[in-house]
Amino acid sequence: MRPATLSAPVLPGASPAPTHSDWATLKKLGPYVWQWRWRVLVALSCLVAAKFANIGVPLILKQLVDALDLKLSSSLVAPWSRWITPVIPNMPRRRFDTRFFVARMPAGQSAAVADRESTIGCWLGAREALEMYWQRDIELAPPQIITLAHLSRYASAAAALEAARATVPRLIHPVHIEVDAARVFCYPGDAAHGNRESAFPGVSRLVLRDGRFEPFDGFEAFFSDSAAQRL
Repeated sequence: MRPATLSAPVLPGASPAPTHSDWATLKKLGPYVWQWRWRVLVALSCLVAAKFANIGVPLILKQLVDALDLKLSSSLVAPWSRWITPVIPNMPRRRFDTRFFVARMPAGQSAAVADRESTIGCWLGAREALEMYWQRDIELAPPQIITLAHLSRYASAAAALEAARATVPRLIHPVHIEVDAARVFCYPGDAAHGNRESAFPGVSRLVLRDGRFEPFDGFEAFFSDSAAQRL
């Protein structure tokens, strides 16, 4: 048996629907387009101008920058440290790799704060930023806290930059433990860390208390060379 085929019924006197081609459609639209031809020409001109601008503006900007003869002085920037997010049980597996750099601003220049991914931007000294953090005026993450505590030991930006050039950038991979049901992050040199070589002076662990990371022995432990660490 041949398979049955379904077809739409054709009424008496009716003819199949005509097939329309693109050219036929354009011929029908022609009178309407011609009526508004000036507007169509303006729209097409804008499209062409936008295409030229998309290609030409970057080339013009490149020529302007090349004409300024700007030179990046890499000697004013030095790598400081690299931080890798610790593994924490029962926490999301997303981890981050953060790098810190030390830079000295050239004389007679100023810098603007990048505010796209921040809530506030201002220039602070290392200790001043830690004091604001301790007063809960700003929020800081452990890598920022430890880095600021370390930088506060240098009398000037030049001294910190010289120290950065003289050493290999520190690789810091914290270890997470619990002490008295509190979360503690241990850093190289701590008794609970696998690497017993200290990466920086001062505290080697921070404890999470009331939503804030802090040394076991209070604020001044940030700046102590022999901060006692509780096991």
